[in-house]
Amino acid sequence: MTDLNTIAGWMLGTVLVLVVAGIFVGLWAWITGKSFNMSEWAMKGKVTLGLCVIAAMLLGSLVPGITWASKEEWTMALLPDGAGKRDIRVDTEAPASKCQNRVGIKAEDHRKATDPGDAFADPPVYMPTDEEAHEMYSVIKSIGARDWDADEVKTKTLTWGARTGDIPSADDWKKNWYDYKEKHEPKYSAISWQPDGLKGPCDNTNHHAAPGAKIEVVFYETYTKATGDKGKPNYTKAEYGYRWFSIPVPSDS
Repeated sequence: MTDLNTIAGWMLGTVLVLVVAGIFVGLWAWITGKSFNMSEWAMKGKVTLGLCVIAAMLLGSLVPGITWASKEEWTMALLPDGAGKRDIRVDTEAPASKCQNRVGIKAEDHRKATDPGDAFADPPVYMPTDEEAHEMYSVIKSIGARDWDADEVKTKTLTWGARTGDIPSADDWKKNWYDYKEKHEPKYSAISWQPDGLKGPCDNTNHHAAPGAKIEVVFYETYTKATGDKGKPNYTKAEYGYRWFSIPVPSDS
């Protein structure tokens, strides 16, 4: 509408210039014809004056008409309801950032051993309860980590020192799980993950792990140690420790 009003103003200014010039030329021709008895010039002057007056009337009335018609209240009234002027308000919220801290669940006696010998009690101490292990299993299953491959594994004593048991394998988490389970009778002792802040709160009730982060699982496990004379080992002595797995969260999870 503003542009149309500007054009109308230019037209009005142009009309005024042309009309003034036309009137001047017509009047000069008419006076000259009368003065020198030149009827042809006088007639052309009269025609020019008449045309300029008519043009001034037509264009002069057109310009105010454009200005009047281009008023917002008139033009908006002619539009369909859906095309009328609307106040558009866009409310945006800051995107939920990925949770920065890891959360987890662990057994009450996880990593409380101070003397490796304490683990040889009957029954052994520092073992997760069946209820604790089942809770952690349910969470890991809910996250979906049982279907993903581990990329790191370590074995530790109950006091978290280096251990000389069997050589751990990342495949024990998924590919060789049943063999590992039969041999070591693992029980979940601690789990941790980084929640996906776009899908839930940043606490351990959010079972959506952040893509690209890693889930950590620690099993309480048993293993046998060779004893007896050299060349005649006895594998009946059980020892206890932890097996730690790192499981990357796929980017499309």
